[in-house]
Amino acid sequence: MRPSKSRAYCKDAQRFKIFFKTENKAQNFIKFNHAEMIEESGFAPTRCYYCIACDGWHVSSSRRFENAANKTELVIQAFTAETLPVNHIPGASTEDAIQKKVTTKKIEKNNTLTQQDKAERLLQKISQRIQTISLLLDKKSDKILIYNLIHESQRLLSKNRAPGFDTQIDEFKNLLHTQKAKANHIFKDP
Repeated sequence: MRPSKSRAYCKDAQRFKIFFKTENKAQNFIKFNHAEMIEESGFAPTRCYYCIACDGWHVSSSRRFENAANKTELVIQAFTAETLPVNHIPGASTEDAIQKKVTTKKIEKNNTLTQQDKAERLLQKISQRIQTISLLLDKKSDKILIYNLIHESQRLLSKNRAPGFDTQIDEFKNLLHTQKAKANHIFKDP
């Protein structure tokens, strides 16, 4: 007896197919329904296969494509071959090499994000210092404190270069230079 509720549209086959959650259920379907289906239509499923698109098992009467990759697998292989050039390591499977490459890409991405986060935090810190220096200059506050803040900020900017933040860093350097000139003017000895 054919199941009526387990039919699902398979994007890989581009039609409705019987869907099984486990290989054992698919094999049992073939085992118990093979003879009835042969009588009814002249052909019956003889094998089951895992469908990567449905994340489950289907049955098939065709032996012609038994070991062939399905469409979804071909798309995945093409994508990984195109975007992740794999240096095959002797003794390791292609899947292991691809997984290693994917892991390496994730680590590189995380490192880039970490560098960007550090740069953003540094620029935020420098921005706050520039505001503090500006307030201290307006109040004509402690000369040594103002100069120390300016020099420390300039040192941090020259020490930490971050790709993608060059424009902001140059702007902050110019602001610090302007504030240093303002401090020199305010605190010049008479």
